[in-house]
Amino acid sequence: MKRKIERQTVFAERLIDSFNVERAEYLIKTTELQPSLNDYPVTALKVGSYIVFDFSKEIYGVLRIVTKNAKGTCKIRVRLGESVAETYSELNENGATNDHSLRDCVYPVGLCSQIKTGDCGFRFARIDLVCGEELELFAVTAETDFCGYSKKGFFVSNDEELNKIVEIAERTAELCIQNGYLWDGIKRDKLVWAGDLHPEILTVLNLFGNIDEIKNSLDLTEKQFDFAWVNKIPAYSAWWIICLRDFYLYTGDSVYTASKIKFVKKIISDFSKIIKDDGAVDYSKSPLEMFADNDFFFDWPTNFKKDGKIGWVCLVAIAADCAVKLFEAFGESADDAKALHKKLLKNSVTRTNFKQVEAFCYLSGRKNAKDVLPELAKNKSEGMTCFLGYYIFKALTDCGDKTNALGIIKEFYGGMISLGATTFWEDFDIDWMKERPQGLAEIPVKGKKNIHRDYGKFCYTGFRHSLCHGWASGVYAFLVESIAGIKPKTIGFKDVIIRPNLCGLKTIKCRVPTPQGEISVEHYDKNGKIYSKIIVPE
Repeated sequence: MKRKIERQTVFAERLIDSFNVERAEYLIKTTELQPSLNDYPVTALKVGSYIVFDFSKEIYGVLRIVTKNAKGTCKIRVRLGESVAETYSELNENGATNDHSLRDCVYPVGLCSQIKTGDCGFRFARIDLVCGEELELFAVTAETDFCGYSKKGFFVSNDEELNKIVEIAERTAELCIQNGYLWDGIKRDKLVWAGDLHPEILTVLNLFGNIDEIKNSLDLTEKQFDFAWVNKIPAYSAWWIICLRDFYLYTGDSVYTASKIKFVKKIISDFSKIIKDDGAVDYSKSPLEMFADNDFFFDWPTNFKKDGKIGWVCLVAIAADCAVKLFEAFGESADDAKALHKKLLKNSVTRTNFKQVEAFCYLSGRKNAKDVLPELAKNKSEGMTCFLGYYIFKALTDCGDKTNALGIIKEFYGGMISLGATTFWEDFDIDWMKERPQGLAEIPVKGKKNIHRDYGKFCYTGFRHSLCHGWASGVYAFLVESIAGIKPKTIGFKDVIIRPNLCGLKTIKCRVPTPQGEISVEHYDKNGKIYSKIIVPE
C-alpha cells in the first residue's frame, strides 16, 4: 500500500505551569521556527525557572527547542510525559525511567541553537533552566511522524460518546505503527509482541487494510525466536498462529501464508512436546527458552492464579484449531494439530472469576453461553482488561447479550477518557476511579492520588505504565465485526457475512477495506426493526 510519511509540527495548545518565566505565553502564539537576532521580545527563562506545555493529544516524536540569546553557560533539563505528573517526576522514582525512550535528559544550549530530544511517546513537556543566568526561547514545538497511511475504514454511530471511543482507538492503533512494525506501545516497550499483535492486526486490517507492518511483525517474531517460545512466552507462540490465521482470512495472501506453514508446524510440535496424553502440561521435555514464571501467562490480571491456566489451555486450543484450518487450506496433514487439540480437551475447565478466562472458555467451545454469561455481564466493567477486551465483548454478543457490551465499553473506555486519555492504555481498572485520582492533565498535589503515578501493577507500575498501548485498540475491531456485523465468511472476503447487532444504537455507518474492494454499510433501527443499505464490490 502506498503511503507518504511527513514529519508534522505540533504546537502546544496551552501552558500547564511556569515559574520565573517572562512572557511565557509567547510560546503558545509563536509559529516562527527560524532563529534570528531581531529585537522583538521573546520568552525568557531565568535561573531556576521551568515551564510545562500541553500538546493536547498523545504524540510520538521529539520536542524541538529554538533559542535566541543565552547568558552564561546554559543547560536545560527536558522531561517528556504521558501525564503532567510524569514531567514532574524524578528518575527511578514511581516507575519513572529512561528505558526504551530517553524522556528525561539535560542538554547544553547556546545562542540561536536548535535542540531536539529523542523520540518518545508524550503529550506533556517540561523545560527547566538548570544552569545559566538567562535563556531566551523563540519557540518550543513537537514534531511527530504518523504512519502515512490514509484510513480506508471507519465506524460512526448516533452515539457521540461511542464515536469518541472509536476516534481514540483509531489513534492508538495508528500511533503504534512505527519503524516498519506494529509496536506494543510508543513510550514503553516500543517492541513487537505476538500477543499484542492480534487485536492490533484486526484493528489495522479494518482501518487500513493489508499494510506491510503486519507481515514485518510476524516475520520478526518468527526469526527472532526460533530458539525459544515466541517472545519467550509459550502463550505468544499460540497467538502467533492465531495472528497468521486471521491475517490469511482477511487478506487471502496465500503466497505469504504458505511460506509460514513450516513455522506453524514447529509451534504445534513445540506444544505437543509439553502436553501429555492425559492433557497435563510438562515443560521438562522442552528445550525452548522462556521468561521465568511465564509457563501459563495468559493476561496480567490472571498471572500466578490458577484460573490463568484455564485461559491458557483454551488459548492454545484455539491456536490448534487455527493450525488445522491453515494446514487443510494448504493441503498439509492436520493430524498433529488435531491430536494436540484432543489432548487439551482433557484439561478440566471449571468456573472462574475472570471475564477474559470465561470468554476464552466460550470462544474455544469449552463452555456454552449459559455457563459464561453470568461472569461476563457481572458488575459491568469491573474486571475488564485492555488486552483481552475484544474477546470479552465478542463472547458477550456471540452469547446473545445485546444490552451489556456497549454499556461496558462506554463505562470502561469512558473512564480512561474522563481522566484525560487521548489514547488507550496498557491497563485500566475501573476500581482505580473510586479514590477519585487526579487526571493526566493535573499538576501533582502531595497527599492526593494521581492516576499515572499511583496505579498500575506487575511490570507497569507508576510512570512505567504505557498510556498508548496498541492492544487496547481492539475495541474498534469489535465494533466493526460484531456491531456493524461485517466479517469475512471465506478467505480474502470472497464471501462476506453482514449481520448487524445494534445493541440499542439507532444508526451505524461503517466501511471496511477488503482485497475485493471496500464494503460500506448503513444500519438504521426504526421501531425495533433494522433496515440496512449495503454496498459491496462486484
